[in-house]
Amino acid sequence: MANTFFFYGQFSFFIGLASVIYEIEQWRFFKQMMAQYLVMLLTVFPTLLLNGFYPLVSFRDVVNVFSFLIRLELSCF
Repeated sequence: MANTFFFYGQFSFFIGLASVIYEIEQWRFFKQMMAQYLVMLLTVFPTLLLNGFYPLVSFRDVVNVFSFLIRLELSCF
């Protein structure tokens, strides 16, 4: 149970950190969106892989988690 709270805390921390990207007014929206995607790819994606919620038996499982992250990102926009 503590592992679950730690995971959600990490996830929230990374999402909160990435929200600062949208405060940079000099950047166009597309650049902000790409920077946010890169931050999520480098922080949230490994967290999703390492938290143990998803079975990772094969490379296909990793691709499924990646596609979940992509769908999550697209649903926000």
